[in-house]
Amino acid sequence: IEADTLGINYLAGAGYDSDALASMLAGLSNKTALDQRLAGRTASTPAWTSTHPEPGKRVATALERARAVGGTDGPRNRAAYLAAIDGLLYGDNPKQGVVDGSVFRHPDLRIAFTAPRGFALANGARAVSITGEGAQAEFSAAPYAGDFQAYIGGVFRALGEKSAAPPPFELRRTRINGFDAAYATVKAAGGSGTVDATVFAIAVSPSRAYHFTIIAPNGAGLGPLVDLPGSFRALTATEAAAIKPRFIRIVTVKKGETATTIAARMAFPDAQLDRFLALNGLAAGTVLRPGDKVKIVGY
Repeated sequence: IEADTLGINYLAGAGYDSDALASMLAGLSNKTALDQRLAGRTASTPAWTSTHPEPGKRVATALERARAVGGTDGPRNRAAYLAAIDGLLYGDNPKQGVVDGSVFRHPDLRIAFTAPRGFALANGARAVSITGEGAQAEFSAAPYAGDFQAYIGGVFRALGEKSAAPPPFELRRTRINGFDAAYATVKAAGGSGTVDATVFAIAVSPSRAYHFTIIAPNGAGLGPLVDLPGSFRALTATEAAAIKPRFIRIVTVKKGETATTIAARMAFPDAQLDRFLALNGLAAGTVLRPGDKVKIVGY
């Protein structure tokens, strides 16, 4: 909220429309709602899974503060803004792996996995987070030298006090889509009591392994993420080569074009119109005029 206030003050002080922040927050809220729907989530994301206040709740406050500081009649310089973002990378850089709906794929590492319906993926610099109702998880990597016992013990140690010995655990071995794998579950202290913490490690070579760290309610084991480790697989060379970065493209509406026809150019396999409307802050049924400039996502 403090950042919102500062942003509004900066906008007004520079002579821009101070309502612009509220518009941005409304767009963010719409995008969040769309992402949840596409992931099969009917409830709002719990507050503990977000690093920021819920966007929808910030819009009204931002509007009130914009009115208080004045400057709501200032320009937004939309043309300059669109020119500046034309060609901007959209979403993940394939060199760091890409999230596409419920699927994570990394073309350089040649690996992929799929989250169960109702769970959302977020790609970070060091881990992929998987959040939803009834469990949460992270996918990451750690140094591996062929010893699952040491590998999983190291992950458990990192979950608690790094200087302490890992909790005792029973190692179980299995195979996942042709790869050697092992897993173990321990009891751990969570924010609301004891939870089940499971580390599921998968070795793709004698010197490289990845793991899922899954946190579920006490006694639930893997809970609703029981199928997550089994979705891990290798990408073929063809699949890896097909993963391309997406970019923001600014297009000018031509006579006869509609939101539906332009949305068909969006570089997504599903929900093209919904994604187009959210990207441009447009309501369903909005009539586009020839000469309007809109954003799409393309390759």
